[in-house]
Amino acid sequence: MNKLNFTSLAKIRFSLIRFSSFKRIRQAIYSSISLGFQHYTFN
Repeated sequence: MNKLNFTSLAKIRFSLIRFSSFKRIRQAIYSSISLGFQHYTFN
């Protein structure tokens, strides 16, 4: 029971880390797209 609880906690933590990294990557993509759009518009 204790081992099963530990593995489920590890899975939850891994999915949280993966989700936060995905959010960070998506934010970086959005910021680079907006920067490229501003560069394209103002030049």
